Amino acid sequence: MPYSSAAILKGAPYLAPYGTKTPEPLGNSSKVSYSVELDEKELPDYENSGGGVDTKSTRVKSAKIVINLRKVPVKNLELALGGNATSFAAGNVPAEAHTAGSTGSLVMLDFPQDMTQPMTVTPDAGVDPYVEGEDYRRVRAGFVLLEGGAIAADEKLKVAYSKLAGHNIEALVDINRDYYLVLDGVNEVDETPVLAEFYKVKFTPAKSIEFIGDDFVSLDLEGTLQKDETKTGVGLSKYMRVRTGF
Repeated sequence: MPYSSAAILKGAPYLAPYGTKTPEPLGNSSKVSYSVELDEKELPDYENSGGGVDTKSTRVKSAKIVINLRKVPVKNLELALGGNATSFAAGNVPAEAHTAGSTGSLVMLDFPQDMTQPMTVTPDAGVDPYVEGEDYRRVRAGFVLLEGGAIAADEKLKVAYSKLAGHNIEALVDINRDYYLVLDGVNEVDETPVLAEFYKVKFTPAKSIEFIGDDFVSLDLEGTLQKDETKTGVGLSKYMRVRTGF
């Protein structure tokens, strides 16, 4: 690419736990941005009139990476929530115990249910099921008690349903993990590659996640580049490297 060529950069980010070299795709991302904050000190020229700088010292205060993830697989949610994910299998739940609340309240099931399969709600000590549409209204998270229905407040219930396969993500339990980040980038002006490695990144959980909204979700993450002590040699960065095809 000539030195005067313009650039519009696109690419795909990949992420792996620090210490490994098998990064996995994070999916479509609308932003991958690198920034540096400097700590600058200046010694004014006190010897002559008119001011000026005698000596200036510049140090790196911090280096940041910002990623806006537009796909929400479990691993991206895990990263954005600062959490750990555990999977559960699909299957039949024969008798899950619950206690009814007041009219209009939600009885939340222990697992996401398969809404295409039947669900039965019965008294804990009985066998005759309650009637959907009369006693309760079925919703994704469980069921809501209806006014005028036969289910009493604080009644012990048994619920049978089919659960979907899925994951539990416990948020804010793993916020100190370090990662290795790779950007497989390209200048779309002339199709030359721009490849970046960020050796040791610590991400903070997303400051906000829009659980209800009109636009596609964006998981906006910020990470701090840390010194990677495994990178040794004269002139080698301990933080990141960019490789280009020009």
